[in-house]
Amino acid sequence: MKKLLITAVFASLSLFATEKEVNMKVNGMTCQMCAKSVKETLMTTEGVKDAKIYLKEGKAVVKTEKDIDMKALNEKLKKHGYSAELSK
Repeated sequence: MKKLLITAVFASLSLFATEKEVNMKVNGMTCQMCAKSVKETLMTTEGVKDAKIYLKEGKAVVKTEKDIDMKALNEKLKKHGYSAELSK
């Protein structure tokens, strides 16, 4: 019973998790296909709920419920010829 109660409490807390928004500068995007590739890569990253790509500005806005591992994200992007860094 105690284990069930603890599980229920943690499950209910996840319903109230706050969404985070991360702004990133993306290097290497030159066209719409690049932007599509970056978005697809971001969307397949664990924890990413949504990603908006701004080709002209060379940036991405990513929504997530937890912190993003930028090192792992960059490894995924590098496989496609891009890199990213947090922007202010």
